[in-house]
Amino acid sequence: MSSLPEVATGDRLGVSTTEETETVNAVVTLAVLALLVSVAFSVTSMA
Repeated sequence: MSSLPEVATGDRLGVSTTEETETVNAVVTLAVLALLVSVAFSVTSMA
């Protein structure tokens, strides 16, 4: 009962279980948030 995006992500990252997929998603989300924060900080510093 996995949707196509989950299957595609699993195939690409070698992830097989839902827990591991959720962990990968959490790590990616944190990385994106950190990137946004750093970009916002840089823009604020330059302003």
